[in-house]
Amino acid sequence: MVIFLYISSKHHRCLECLTSIDNGEFYTKEKQMASSKEFLEYILEQLSEVEEITYRAMMGEYIIYYKGRIAGGIYDDRLLIKPVKSAIDYVSDIRYEVPYEGAKEMILIEEVDNKEYLTELFKAIYDDLPTPKKKKITNIENNSILWYN
Repeated sequence: MVIFLYISSKHHRCLECLTSIDNGEFYTKEKQMASSKEFLEYILEQLSEVEEITYRAMMGEYIIYYKGRIAGGIYDDRLLIKPVKSAIDYVSDIRYEVPYEGAKEMILIEEVDNKEYLTELFKAIYDDLPTPKKKKITNIENNSILWYN
């Protein structure tokens, strides 16, 4: 199989073209590109009034943490947050989107230009965000177990 990749800067999407050498069939599918660093920086600036906002890059996207808890992320240059009860209550016109194929739905935040709205939203959802799970490391040499967050 030969893979050809065409990137269209106009739409910030890529067109993935797959050709099978066996029977000469030609397939195309549109695929969203990874999120831009500029969009991440814009969202972080919009959330600058919220203390302890951090992020982690993961496979071209960004996970957003609030006080160590996963609040949501930036996927395909969209801000999505976890659909916790307080978020559902806070967002007036809820639109659910999937961050990537096979993932659970999250709430799309369309009011990213409203700094005050984003600040209040993140403060409102904190108590409902799941706490990080403890991870276990096993030391094989002396059969000891270490737990950490």
